[in-house]
Amino acid sequence: MSIELSYSPDIPIGVAEEGPAAALVFAYLNRAAGLLATGYASASDIDTAMRLGCGLPSGPFAMIDLIGPDVVRGVLARMHDTTGDPSFAPAPLFADFARVGRRPTGTPATGTATARRIDRAGVVGTGTMARGIAEVAVTAGLPAVLVGRDHARAEQAVAKIAASMERSVGKGRMTEAERDRALGLLTPAGERGVLADVDLAVEAVVEDLAVKRELFADLGRICAPGAVLATTTSSLPVAECAAASGRPWDVVGLHFFNPAPAMRLVEAGGVFGTLLARYPKIELGVDEPRYREHFNLRMLEELPLRLSR
Repeated sequence: MSIELSYSPDIPIGVAEEGPAAALVFAYLNRAAGLLATGYASASDIDTAMRLGCGLPSGPFAMIDLIGPDVVRGVLARMHDTTGDPSFAPAPLFADFARVGRRPTGTPATGTATARRIDRAGVVGTGTMARGIAEVAVTAGLPAVLVGRDHARAEQAVAKIAASMERSVGKGRMTEAERDRALGLLTPAGERGVLADVDLAVEAVVEDLAVKRELFADLGRICAPGAVLATTTSSLPVAECAAASGRPWDVVGLHFFNPAPAMRLVEAGGVFGTLLARYPKIELGVDEPRYREHFNLRMLEELPLRLSR
C-alpha cells in the first residue's frame, strides 16, 4: 500500500480564488523569506519567534515546508503579475530552494508526488470508529496495531472486532478463512511506543482538541520519519493537529463514516490544500478485487492525495 502526498506547482491559482486571507498569508511568507536572506536570523529562529512570540501554531518556514517553496513562489508570482503589488514579488530565496531541491528546514522539496509505502498501520482508540478503521485495514490485508489507553481496553476492542467479523461470516460477506486471516493481522497494544514501526498512524480518539494535540505531539515524536499521521476529526482543524505534531507535512485528515466497515465514503483533507490546488484525482485500492470498490474518497480540502495498495 502506498500513500502519495504532493502539491503541484503547475496547478493554476487565481487571486480571486484565494481571497484576502490567502494574500495576507503569502505576503507574510514572502517577507519571512526576505528576512532569512538577510542573514538576520535562521529559519528555525524565525519560526520559534513567531510561535512563542506571536502565539502562532507554526512558523512561516514550517508553513513553507508544508506547502512547498516551489508552490509558494508560483502563487506569489501569479499574485504579483495580477496585482502589481511589490509585496508579492517572490523573494529570490524561493528560487534557491527550488534549485537545490531543499526546503527551508532541510526536507526534500519536489513538485511531484512522492509515494510512501504503507506496510503496517496503527489505529489509536478503542471506540466504534477506531474499531471500524482497524477492521477495514486488516480485512483489506494490511497488518494493524490497535492502541488503547491500556492493554485490557485494546484486547476488548479486538474482541468486538472479532464479533463484528463473525456477523459478517454469518451473513456471507466473508469466509471463516478470511476472518481468521484478518484477525491474525490485528494486534492489540496498551502503549503508544508500538507505533514507532508503523507507516500510517490514524487517530480516532475523542473530539477534544487538547486531547488530539497531545496525541499528535506524541505521534510526531514516536513515529518514524516519513510515516503518515492521520486524524479522523470531523469538526476540528486538521492544522491544529499538524502543528502539534511538529511535522505538519506528514499530517492528513481521513474522515471515515460510521460504521467504517459498511460506509464506503472516506473524506480526505489536508492543512493548506484549499489555497493551493483544485480537486485532483483520488485513488484508493486494495489487492483483493472484492474490496476494490469498498472505498470512495471525497476531498474536504483540495489536497492532492492518493492512496493505493
